[in-house]
Formats: sequence, structure tokens, C-alpha cells
Amino acid sequence: VFRDSTGAAKDPYALLKQRGANTIRLRLWHNPTWQLPLTGGKLYSNLPDVARSIQRAKAQGLAVNLDFHYSDDWVDPSKQETPAAWKNLSFTVLRDSVYRYTLETLRYLEQKGLTPEMGQIGNENNIGILHPHGRIANNDFSAFGQLLNAGILAVRDFSKTASIKPRVILHVAQLQNADWFAKGVTTSGGVQDFDYLGVSHYFK
Repeated sequence: VFRDSTGAAKDPYALLKQRGANTIRLRLWHNPTWQLPLTGGKLYSNLPDVARSIQRAKAQGLAVNLDFHYSDDWVDPSKQETPAAWKNLSFTVLRDSVYRYTLETLRYLEQKGLTPEMGQIGNENNIGILHPHGRIANNDFSAFGQLLNAGILAVRDFSKTASIKPRVILHVAQLQNADWFAKGVTTSGGVQDFDYLGVSHYFK
């Protein structure tokens, strides 16, 4: 339950808007069935749940950054697990799956009037994405870059006919990694077509 300064319960999206927020970031997991024993059969951060959250955010006039985790579970600087449905795919088919999944997700949301204003291709990708295929090793971003480019291309292809054209965000954790990450992605990774570099930073 979210409460305002008086203690009254408030819709969290309305409260955040009231306090000056203008954008909500929502994570999207591929098929998080691991939650079922914990939640009484409900799934969170899957596509239907994200659609409901986007609707609530847009009702308050908030922009939405949709964070594609490309995983069934949390991904971060220590873990980038491939979704169970994609684990045995070849690299070529995996790359195509990233493209199709990203494009189909955006089309699904568009049909419901819920197109996000931003699409984040991965989450805290300090060690790459979709391991083992997209792992960054010895400063080689090439495979990682191909998978990023597949997701980015899906957003751009979607935008060709969409009224809302999502901006593309790449994401790294910790400010001290931003320069290394940006250089690696744009040179070794061959990724040039993005709008923002998002950085999450944690203080100890």
C-alpha cells in the first residue's frame, strides 16, 4: 500500500505523478513460471501484467520505459539467463527470436493503445545478455552487439508505422562502467543506433 504524507492510501502511479515523476520503468520477463508456487498461481512482470501496469501509468499521463529483460527471471551484472524456451537455440535462431519477440510485444501493446515511449534492450548488461551466446568476454562485445542490434531493429521496424515511436535505451550498472560499456558497445559490438545510455548506480 502506498500512502501520501497524511497517511492516506493512494494509487502509486497517481502519487508518483503528484510528486513530480514523469516516467515509469517496467520490467518484462519472458515466462516467469518460477513465481507460481510463491504467488498462488499469479504471474507478475509477464506481458499481461505489464500491459495492466502500462495502462495505469498512462492513465496518469506518465511515459513508460519498457525494460526487456530477455529472461524468465532477474538479470543483472552477475546473471543473464536465457529464457527456458530459447535455451537450445542456435545463435542465428536466438538472434531472430530477440527480433520477433521484441516486435510482437510492441505490436501487442499497440493494439491495446499501450505503446511505451521507450524500449530498453536488456537490463544491467555489464556481462552481456542471453548467456552463453551473448556473453562479453575479454572485451569482445561482438555477439552481444548482434543481439542488441536485433532488439533495436525490432523497435525501429515497429516505429515505421506506429504513431508512438519508442526511443531505444541501452543499460549498464554503475557509473564507473559507463565509459567502458559505451565504447565496447559502439566499437567491438557494432551498435550505433540507440538514443540513450541508461545507468543505474548503487552507493554502499
